Amino acid sequence: MNSIIAQEWHQFRKDHEMELQQDGVDIYEDLDTLIEDNLQGTAPSSSLDNALYEEYERQQQEEIDTAIAEYESISQPSTQCMKCQQWSSFHQGDCHQCSNCGFTLNKELMDAIDLTIQKHANMCSNRLEFTVEPGESGSIIGLCTACDLWMLV
Repeated sequence: MNSIIAQEWHQFRKDHEMELQQDGVDIYEDLDTLIEDNLQGTAPSSSLDNALYEEYERQQQEEIDTAIAEYESISQPSTQCMKCQQWSSFHQGDCHQCSNCGFTLNKELMDAIDLTIQKHANMCSNRLEFTVEPGESGSIIGLCTACDLWMLV
């Protein structure tokens, strides 16, 4: 890339040398030095420049890490808990566990709920909502306000 820039600069100088001389522009020496330094990798740098660059890189990495953490937190599937009715990132392998109240649904119970939803969809187009019955049994009840259906799961 640097050699292409050097070639282009030399071609530009060759093509426009007369015009630049007539205008009194003397930019050759500075640009030639800059191109040579860049080609040789000896561009002047100070320890202050290096320290500022390292600080900039550190800040950029912190911003990237923060953005990734925010993205991961919002990209997690969120579900409303049947027991506490709070939104929670719920999925944990084959189980769903509410991060607010600790209520857990295992795979068998999730399959039974899916089957209940399918059966209800055959009879009614409204949404079936679920809640946990108060008390120690903790049974899950499916409710539909449109068709007055109550299903114990």
